[in-house]
Amino acid sequence: MRKAILAAIAVGLPVPVIAELVSFDCIYFTACTKGVECGSANFDLIFRLDTTANKAFVVGNNGLSEVGAYRGASGITFLEMLGSGAVQSTTVASDGSSSHSRNTIIAGTLTASQYVGNCDVGETR
Repeated sequence: MRKAILAAIAVGLPVPVIAELVSFDCIYFTACTKGVECGSANFDLIFRLDTTANKAFVVGNNGLSEVGAYRGASGITFLEMLGSGAVQSTTVASDGSSSHSRNTIIAGTLTASQYVGNCDVGETR
């Protein structure tokens, strides 16, 4: 079911009415940071895509924050614009594989990291 939902979203086909809210529950197990070797990670991200309103949200410690979503033929990318001017992006391929790029500016200095993992995609009711 996960592949069918993600494939329909990716190509812009209507998702069944019951799937008004699609959940992307992502777990990242590898991390690479600027100037540091890659290593293991245990990092989770949750996205919700409202296919009726055509809006996307990231679920955080303070609730939901709206993010941009770009749907393509083979997956979806979520973009979070930060007040600092940095952008964080998460791409989920149709097979559920995912990469999250975290670009954060702290005190005027860029801190960059890349995470690799997988997302479970399904309906949220």
